[in-house]
Amino acid sequence: MELPLGLVLLLLTSYIFIRVRRFPERQIFLKTLSLCWEVGFFQRVLSRTLHEVDVQAIFRQVVIIFHSQITEAFSNLDISTPQSKTRLHRDVQHILGCIRSLPSDNISKTDIPNWGQLDEFLAQRFPPEAD
Repeated sequence: MELPLGLVLLLLTSYIFIRVRRFPERQIFLKTLSLCWEVGFFQRVLSRTLHEVDVQAIFRQVVIIFHSQITEAFSNLDISTPQSKTRLHRDVQHILGCIRSLPSDNISKTDIPNWGQLDEFLAQRFPPEAD
């Protein structure tokens, strides 16, 4: 029995939403990496049974949810020390690398794969230094 694509997308996005909402503040980075790995595994499974176009359409939505939920989780953190700011910067960059590795038909104006809200968060919190 084949599941309709809409149902697959609903199940996957609900799972992501629930997992990200349950992150304790101190474990956001580790839980997000674990979730990225799980979603990558799910992508490999879907790629065996669905057309590439369908997989990309599903993961376009997954990427959007990742961006919004992870940005919200990081936005709620109290970053008061230089060490915590450095760690947040490093963690966000690493998570963005994971998000970029997901397949998606996300075409952005920046030509960066899977660019989104977390990228904007990074640019706001850590503006590029002037030369």
